[in-house]
Amino acid sequence: MPLTRLRRPWQYAALLMAFIIGVVFFGYLNKGAAATEAPAAQLSQRAESLQVQDIEPPPATTEAPPGAIALPPETPVDIVLDWFPGPQHAALIVAEGLGLFRQRGLTVRLSTPADPDVPPKLVAASRVTLAITDQPTLHRLVDEGKPLVRVATLVELPMAALIARKSTGIKSSLSLIDHRIGYSRQTSYSVLMRAILQKEGLNLSHVEPRDVHFSVIPAMSEKRIDAVIDGQRFGLPRQLADLGVATQVIPVERLGIPIHDGLILVANRNHYAVQHDAIRRLVNALGEADRWILDHPNQAWDMLVEREPSINTAANAEAWPHIRSRLSLRPGAVDMARYRRMERFLWEQNIIGNQTPPDQLAIDPG
Repeated sequence: MPLTRLRRPWQYAALLMAFIIGVVFFGYLNKGAAATEAPAAQLSQRAESLQVQDIEPPPATTEAPPGAIALPPETPVDIVLDWFPGPQHAALIVAEGLGLFRQRGLTVRLSTPADPDVPPKLVAASRVTLAITDQPTLHRLVDEGKPLVRVATLVELPMAALIARKSTGIKSSLSLIDHRIGYSRQTSYSVLMRAILQKEGLNLSHVEPRDVHFSVIPAMSEKRIDAVIDGQRFGLPRQLADLGVATQVIPVERLGIPIHDGLILVANRNHYAVQHDAIRRLVNALGEADRWILDHPNQAWDMLVEREPSINTAANAEAWPHIRSRLSLRPGAVDMARYRRMERFLWEQNIIGNQTPPDQLAIDPG
């Protein structure tokens, strides 16, 4: 038998064995694939059953702006005027009109006194922050023990004058003898009138003093007084002229009274340390207002009459240029020599009992 024929059965057996092994192997592979496909299909079905919720994107900006930053409370400052509002109060009125007080965190309230002698006394009694008066009044009240100190000057030259009806013939201190002399404030009587008379060797017994309070104009026009010592040298003559009363005006400095501050602000010395910052801010505002008035006189007048309609009179309009030129451009600055001279003058006239150092009478708030 040939060799090739003897090998054929063995070859067939090998092929059969390979076939059987291949069938078993591929069967195992198919079973594993089916096992892995089932979980994947289940996961796919579960994923399809999920309900996806829409998620809004975060806003680009906040829905509303944050609340405004609260400003610190404004400091209240009460000021009592010496008289009815007038051009002499321009710095206060204009500073308020321009918003200069508010810019500095101040709320300023102005009030008119029922009695022209009351304002500095209210400050001394801790009833108000500041009051307007004149320099001679400050010297008198400090000598009486009132805790007052000057902190600003509004009008830096005297405003007072002896205003007499021309028909009386009063032209000097000596011609006052036996005449009825009116006054509206205690200082006009006990300081100015007394000093004027004493300079000529006279005293208060040589005249008939009359307290006319706020009623200066009717007292003069009705001839109840012959003359008046008054702090309105620029407005009163025109007011009387409009009523047919001709007058003679004699400034107090021509009658021997030293040059002094016509209008000042006084504070309570006992409270000054606590109030210093507010007073300093207020005085700075007044200085800025005065400089604005100097640069814009017509606009300043318009603001005065708009904010205080009672100022809009022919007499005040005529007085405005004169008063404006006397406004203090540096209201905080103090002329210590001026206060020293006035203090010495009043002491020499026996109007005050003791001389107070000028730095205790007046302060520059800085």
